[in-house]
Amino acid sequence: MFGSEHSANGAMYYASKYAQYAFTSALRKEVSEFNVNVNIVYPGKVESFLMSVSQEQT
Repeated sequence: MFGSEHSANGAMYYASKYAQYAFTSALRKEVSEFNVNVNIVYPGKVESFLMSVSQEQT
C-alpha cells in the first residue's frame, strides 16, 4: 500500500487511506455474524494529475 511509508505533504492522503482501512476492518467485524465477507483492494500506483502536482510541491 502506498500509504504505508510516509513523506512530507501527504498527511491528508495517509489519513484517508487509514480511514478506509479502519472502516473496512470495523465493517468486517459488524457483519461477520451474517456470513458477509468484506475486503479492501489497494490498487498500485497510477499516474494522475494529483501525483504530478504533489511532486512539484516537494
